[in-house]
Amino acid sequence: MPKRQLEEFEPEFASQRDGEYVIDIVWAHWYSLLIRILGALLIIIASFVIPALLGIMPYIFMYGISTGIYYLWMVFWVFMIVQYYVVWLKDKCIITNERIIKVDQKNLFDHKVTTVELARIQGVVYTMLGGASSALGFGVVIIYFPGGNNIEIKFASNPSVLQEEITRMVKNSQKGIDMQTKDDLEDFLDVKNEKK
Repeated sequence: MPKRQLEEFEPEFASQRDGEYVIDIVWAHWYSLLIRILGALLIIIASFVIPALLGIMPYIFMYGISTGIYYLWMVFWVFMIVQYYVVWLKDKCIITNERIIKVDQKNLFDHKVTTVELARIQGVVYTMLGGASSALGFGVVIIYFPGGNNIEIKFASNPSVLQEEITRMVKNSQKGIDMQTKDDLEDFLDVKNEKK
């Protein structure tokens, strides 16, 4: 397989450095999105069912103001479903051969980006809480580094595998193992896995 040349560099994300490549992108487990969307859908359904059961639906549409408020309420919850999806999609952790970049997307417009070089990472732990977490295989991965601004990856799929992957990369980085291409890293990891 031909090795990727550094001269053919095309960034995969905005702040990507020359010679840096993406090893993994971690999004929150689908369960975190499903719970929010189901909650919004229940509110939309209840907004139809409750007025119908109480017999007040004709009164809602009798007056322009109440009709407008009702439609705004429905549009608001449809907008919330779209926002939940976009926030879930943009909230991610990018793992490269040099650093970890955590994008915390708060809503459609606000986000916080935390970056840590692999060599600065002091520890990686994970926890799995509750039955859904254990059954569906997601948890919280916390990456510790100096300064107290730890990176927390919530709803990470297969947190034990992610912890091992990051820990192995940190050790290699601290040992000074330099991977020039993605293929170099894959070859190195294949050799390490064969020795186990």
